[in-house]
Amino acid sequence: MVKILVADDSMFERRALISILQKNGYSDVVEAVNGNDCILKCGVEDPDIVLLDLKMPGNDGLYVLDRLMEIKPEVKIIVSSIIRDQKTMEDCIKRGACSYISKPITEAKLIKNINKLLDENGKT
Repeated sequence: MVKILVADDSMFERRALISILQKNGYSDVVEAVNGNDCILKCGVEDPDIVLLDLKMPGNDGLYVLDRLMEIKPEVKIIVSSIIRDQKTMEDCIKRGACSYISKPITEAKLIKNINKLLDENGKT
C-alpha cells in the first residue's frame, strides 16, 4: 500500500487533497500542518510520496524539500504552490522534487502526477 504525506498549512487544502486521494483509493494518508511537522512525520511515518506546499510559515517548502532529500532521498516529492514562476519550478526539480503542481490543484492533475510516479517506480 502506498503511503502519502500531505503537508500544507491550510487545513482546507489538506482536507481537500486527502478527500481526493481517498476517493481515488489512496487510503493511507498522513497530514502535516507545517514544514517542521512534515520533516518529523516523514521520518516517523515513512511515506512513499509527499505532497509539499511551497509556501508555509516557519520553514518553507524549499527548506523542507532540502531536508527531506537529506534524510529520505528515495521519497517522491510533488511540490504544490500558487507560484507559477518557471525559475521556482525548475529550482524545485533541481533540488529533488519529482514534479510541481500549480494551485489550484485539480483531482485530475493530482492523480495523474501520483500515478505517473508510481508507474515509474513499479508501485502500481
